[in-house]
Amino acid sequence: MEQETLHKLRMITPGLILLLVFFFLFQPDVDLKKLLNQGVSKDSILYMAAAAGVIGMGVIYYLLDLRKYVMKKPLAKIRENIEQELLRPFLKNKKISSGALEIKKDRKLLNIFYSFVDNDKSLEKRSKEIYLNGLIWSTTADARIISAFAAILYLIVWGVTRVPQYLLFAKISIVVFVLTFFIMPLVTKKHIGLSNLQLELIVTKYKNELQNELLKALK
Repeated sequence: MEQETLHKLRMITPGLILLLVFFFLFQPDVDLKKLLNQGVSKDSILYMAAAAGVIGMGVIYYLLDLRKYVMKKPLAKIRENIEQELLRPFLKNKKISSGALEIKKDRKLLNIFYSFVDNDKSLEKRSKEIYLNGLIWSTTADARIISAFAAILYLIVWGVTRVPQYLLFAKISIVVFVLTFFIMPLVTKKHIGLSNLQLELIVTKYKNELQNELLKALK
């Protein structure tokens, strides 16, 4: 997966999930089997309206930056791992080890890490798997946020209308919400494992260059 594709999918995915939430809100009695069998033409007004809705809601969701509330701790864990692994080979280097706190400021170490990744073909190849895992990771975060919103929305509508389907949709949303708490640690662990493969290559193939970059960061 390319980075550009990842960015596009991260925009579309929450919009698509939100479209499903609102679809079932307004069509609780829909026959899904019949709908899937019928299909929707790409030239139809319904298809174009749905596509516009997905993009529009995806853009709004992106601008609200809601993912950061779910991904803050996992991101901190991944960043800490990258920083530790880049500094580990130089624990006996007094200048680098004593200046570790300074190097960790302002994403200096992350910038060093990505500069190596962007300039090495083998590291870039490994990034593609990381992008795929990153999509699963961000989608899990989206599922947690949107399922919480959906559960509340469906419960309110069920309380007003007493239509049983809304209670079922609320229960499904709650199950999805709970499942994300089990999935997120697994995806985070996988992400750390994938980044460790890149880090191993950097500290073995580019140890001298890495040392120079770390010393530059201290100036």
